[in-house]
Amino acid sequence: MSHPISSAGARAVKGILALAIGQILAIGAADAQGTRPRITELEEVVVTGSQIRGAQINEALPVSIVSSETIEALGVNSGDELLGFLPEQGVNSMNEAGTNAGGVNSARGDVGAYNLRGIGTGNTLVLLNGRRVVNNPSYQTEEVGGSFVPVNTANPNMLPVYGIDRMEVLKDGASPIYGADAVAGVINTVLRTDFEGFNIGLRYSDYENIPRNDETAYLEYGQFFNDRRTNIGVFASYYARDRVRAADDPRWANSDFMYRIPAGSPFEGDTAFRNDSANSSYGQYDVVRTPIPTTWGLRGIYTEPSPDAPTANHGEFETFPSGDPRCSTAGYAWPQPLGYGACGAIDGQGTYRYNLNEWRDVYSDLKRSNVFVYLNHQFEGGTESFTELSYYKADTNALRDPSSPLGAAPLRVGAANYWNPFGPIGSPNRLPGLSIPPEGLELNMDNYRFTERPRVVDNISESWRLLQGFRWTKGDWDWESAVLWSRATQDDITHNRVSNTLMQAALLDPTPEAYNPFCGGCADSNIERALVDVYRYDETDLKLFDIKASRNDVFKMPAGPVGLLAGLEWRQEKFLDDRDPRLDGTITWTGWDGVTFPFVSDVVQSSPSPDSSGSREVASLFTEAQVPVLDNLDLQLALRYEDLSDVGDTTVGKVAFGWRPFERLLIRG
Repeated sequence: MSHPISSAGARAVKGILALAIGQILAIGAADAQGTRPRITELEEVVVTGSQIRGAQINEALPVSIVSSETIEALGVNSGDELLGFLPEQGVNSMNEAGTNAGGVNSARGDVGAYNLRGIGTGNTLVLLNGRRVVNNPSYQTEEVGGSFVPVNTANPNMLPVYGIDRMEVLKDGASPIYGADAVAGVINTVLRTDFEGFNIGLRYSDYENIPRNDETAYLEYGQFFNDRRTNIGVFASYYARDRVRAADDPRWANSDFMYRIPAGSPFEGDTAFRNDSANSSYGQYDVVRTPIPTTWGLRGIYTEPSPDAPTANHGEFETFPSGDPRCSTAGYAWPQPLGYGACGAIDGQGTYRYNLNEWRDVYSDLKRSNVFVYLNHQFEGGTESFTELSYYKADTNALRDPSSPLGAAPLRVGAANYWNPFGPIGSPNRLPGLSIPPEGLELNMDNYRFTERPRVVDNISESWRLLQGFRWTKGDWDWESAVLWSRATQDDITHNRVSNTLMQAALLDPTPEAYNPFCGGCADSNIERALVDVYRYDETDLKLFDIKASRNDVFKMPAGPVGLLAGLEWRQEKFLDDRDPRLDGTITWTGWDGVTFPFVSDVVQSSPSPDSSGSREVASLFTEAQVPVLDNLDLQLALRYEDLSDVGDTTVGKVAFGWRPFERLLIRG
């Protein structure tokens, strides 16, 4: 489905573009004068641990720097790959290969998660060139502190891996400096903004044991002009990756790993290694009957032994592929050939299990594009303007295991179902020689899975980021201000989902168009009449304005100069989670008996989840000081006041020190 950019977002885009156009016109006017001095290069400033330009208290800040040379040597193709090399990064829970199910409530597609120091998804603040990155549009539920809560994070794959100057990792809480959400620390990706030259590269990777190819193309362009007062740069990359199925590698083709336990091992026979499913297309069925005649129990389940009874004495039977040894087990009137390549046998022999890796992709088919454009210019008088524009798009296609109905709300096979072996007299598939009532028997489905089709997930993720900022010096103070707008969207569509409503109708159909659940997932089961597409559309939006002034030598102390910073920030954050009507409760599932299930959606194997949206505004005042107390003792002081429109205001402070009593020992606190 398509969702246009909102009018507020459009106004933000127009405003920032107007600033950028105004900047370009100003540059052109200045060029005509031809009187500007040459631009002076600034020294590298590590801003992650401190916002004071030229801060000299790095001893107090646990900041790791990953250089562009290191990143290039790693040969990574995406931000989540780069995160995997960081020792400080914890478990990446938003990983498409990390779950067999990958349901609609998971954050799917080309996504990764920041989890600094393993404190948890959503507790790491992510910056690009020193300013916030919009969150990934989709969220998921994870276990945090013993409870399951929704979590969200920026998507590392939104950030380009080409054009990076360095990555700064602050391994410490930074809420007083950056805001309440910098609990675990901060990761700041700094792109080159003074690039000159033209580079183009191609890379092709082939894998020996799996049918996967990776293709990468990238471009780096930068140019100085206007007597080197203006620099424009473009970093662009395209990455394509083939899908990898679990079935492509014989070691993982079978999800049941019990066969891999060596004989004599203490774990031999341990079902904890059996990762296949008891739900398969050869299901278990419970006979349902009214309390007439007396040979059927009060709840309609047969309870008295009888040589020609169609089921075991508790009214259940199981199905297996024809030729399965369990079909030869005698008991009552069993076994019985059901036709369609299946047989029925008495209950209690163990269900026919399903290999969850039959269809599942370990890696989806992926196509990703990243573009980052910057424009810097220094005006007369020293004011510097910087403009940033970035765009990201990823398109994935993934196969997931087929759906399985929830046992709490079973589907029912009607007595008149065309394929029912216990159908009424005259039914074309009624089994002969059994004590079946003339009107036939209804069956509740149990341990069943619709294996005819895999779930197919198409996910398109996009993000835009526009920033216009200025730096200038007034007196002895360095000033900086910027306005930022960023939006991320995700269109997630799952094909081959099964509708409970449509499937129930197909199970009650007396014609040959009825769904046939007794053929083991055969190609002509009529499953297509119950298949639906299900969408989830997510959107996040970030608007930000900040202004700050700093000076790294307010006054001198014997050990060095004292630095000071003060600033304010305002931001607005929004999110939208729009679910398919079959998921959000608009289309409910009413079962065969007229009962509507409030906790089971109309989509098989998906819990109902309502649409959600929200927004908040955050206004902040912050200050920071760097104090070199002694030659071997640095001190950092920070204080931040935040007023959040949804939860109220808060004030948080920080005192940090770095003490090096001798060269090989550094103590931080």
